[in-house]
Amino acid sequence: MEISRPPAIPPVVADERALKQMLLNLLSNAVKFTPEGGRIHIAIGRGVSGRCVLRITDTGVGMTAEQLRQAVVPFGQASALTTRPGQGTGLGLSIVKSLIEAHGGQMRIDSRPGQGSQITLEFAT
Repeated sequence: MEISRPPAIPPVVADERALKQMLLNLLSNAVKFTPEGGRIHIAIGRGVSGRCVLRITDTGVGMTAEQLRQAVVPFGQASALTTRPGQGTGLGLSIVKSLIEAHGGQMRIDSRPGQGSQITLEFAT
């Protein structure tokens, strides 16, 4: 796992517990769906808008556009392609989306099957 962090991070006003939950959910998914030998990269910094941006990129199984739509719906696990029997409730990404939006921010997901995913959280200032 790699972490990139600039010397100065833009300020974020957020509930500490919610912030931890977002990070835990995103990292849990990255670890769960990245095969052995894959890479996970965490980056934090200033986005184009000047806001604080947290980005988690992995070389995991990735998702199609349809699987992405399902993944952000509560209990809507992406599919058998990306889930493992008996693991997860299908709530991780929907919780992150709800929490970041409750904080005035937004979540963006870029994912391709077989190539991995990049999830970006942009926080309000």
